[in-house]
Amino acid sequence: MVNRSLILFSEWFQSAAGVWQTALVVGFIVIIEGVFPHLDPNGFWLLYWLTVYSAVTQPALAYINGISATESKKLAEQNTQMLKNQQHTMEALLAITTQLMDHDATITPLIHNIHQHMESEENT
Repeated sequence: MVNRSLILFSEWFQSAAGVWQTALVVGFIVIIEGVFPHLDPNGFWLLYWLTVYSAVTQPALAYINGISATESKKLAEQNTQMLKNQQHTMEALLAITTQLMDHDATITPLIHNIHQHMESEENT
């Protein structure tokens, strides 16, 4: 449940809506501070809410970053394994192709001789 909540928060936080909503809320607070300076003369509440915001977002983003790093590592390992498999496949195909070319080099003259023999029998 908590993991899912953190993932949803991360998805919102990195979305365009999350960026705009955050910018609007912070902008609104800054405007309120400017229009009504007597509400928070020393900027205590502005700093307080920004601190709370940071205290919530930073650990959540660090957690999601850890999950992303683990997933990225798994994907990199899978990619490496796929490349190794591809290399082995290419080596096997090269070996098969070489064998086929060797057989072709052996069979082609035989086929040529058979054609010549058949043509000479037709002419006689």
